Amino acid sequence: MPLSFNQRLALIIEQPEVGNERQLSQLLGHNSPEIISRLMRMKNPNPSLRFLANIVTQLDFVNAEWLLTGEGPVRKPSTFYPALAGDRVGRICAVFGLSVNELAELTKKNSAYVQEVTVHPGRGIDLDFFVEILDVFPNISPRWWAFNEGTMLRKVKK
Repeated sequence: MPLSFNQRLALIIEQPEVGNERQLSQLLGHNSPEIISRLMRMKNPNPSLRFLANIVTQLDFVNAEWLLTGEGPVRKPSTFYPALAGDRVGRICAVFGLSVNELAELTKKNSAYVQEVTVHPGRGIDLDFFVEILDVFPNISPRWWAFNEGTMLRKVKK
């Protein structure tokens, strides 16, 4: 069953780029979080097309189909896990004693792409790279890799 608009709005607020109602309001160009709060409280909110278009335009990671229907992933595939920072890619290289080129080779990614992610820590990464890191390094904690929470390494059961 698709999520209600209130649930979808709550999931947008939980994204690392947003954080709370006030921040979402500011990102959407509103001075006050009142419109967001009101939509969150309504039983069956019916936001305007302009409001929905503003979300998709201002929050370029939001999947428009998901926003409209409640089906599919919250994030556009190309912006999956944008909170992943180059500092984590750099840390993986340091812990495993790899150069950026060696990491690129292991993950089947273009070395220029891996270098770009490392040099610009705020840049998002694509889903393929995210999954490939976990495949190549099964002892890396997915929670750490995705959200920078917990410890980097975990014990892998044999």
